[in-house]
Amino acid sequence: MPRGPPRRASPALNRAPATAPCSGLASAGASGALGRTLTPALVAAGHDVFGTTRTGNPGPITAAGATPLTMDGLDRTSVLQAVEEAKPDVIIHQLTALRTGIDPKHFDTGFATTNRLRTEGTDHPLEAARTFGVGRVLAQSFTGFTNPRTGPGLADETSGYDPDPAPEARQTLVSKWLPALAEALGATPPRRLPLCLSRPLLGEHGVNLMTKIRGSSNAKAKRELAWTLQYPTWRVGFATGL
Repeated sequence: MPRGPPRRASPALNRAPATAPCSGLASAGASGALGRTLTPALVAAGHDVFGTTRTGNPGPITAAGATPLTMDGLDRTSVLQAVEEAKPDVIIHQLTALRTGIDPKHFDTGFATTNRLRTEGTDHPLEAARTFGVGRVLAQSFTGFTNPRTGPGLADETSGYDPDPAPEARQTLVSKWLPALAEALGATPPRRLPLCLSRPLLGEHGVNLMTKIRGSSNAKAKRELAWTLQYPTWRVGFATGL
């Protein structure tokens, strides 16, 4: 989390970027997939960052230039203690539990802990912010397989959720970007399977992921956050960023 207005991989909170440098707390994720990139970027921008870890391994957080804290994002007392110690201005919530990957046939099972981190694991930082006067809490969001599968163009903030998701699940199509990715990597083009074979292997949600999901618009982020993409399209990203 950063200090000033208030931010997690097992948990980590980071101080949110602001116009002037502030301090921060990296919530679960300071040493996770997003946190490994976010934490050093916040430090480089001049923020004082506190990175939390559930395992107590401070190495990656210290190497990123942040101050490590041990915190369990599902333990209310642990979160309150971490925020009280860090005294951040901003809490950045990046808590997930997806290190082992996801089986599309058992999507709900794979996301069970992450779903708790997005409910209970969000309630705790919000309570801590109110208790200790943290002015801002930033939490990650997601778009993709939750989008309605029909409709014009890209899904945006007004599109709502898929009204009929696959039972195991309660962008651009893989059929388009996967061949482009294989070409960019010099790999063998992916084979195509008929639905009668792919459904038993992947489940209904896995098939939907690869054939039906709508892309998502980033227009609001670009408009309201003055966000500039490093790669204007995924095709350019594959061609130049891999």
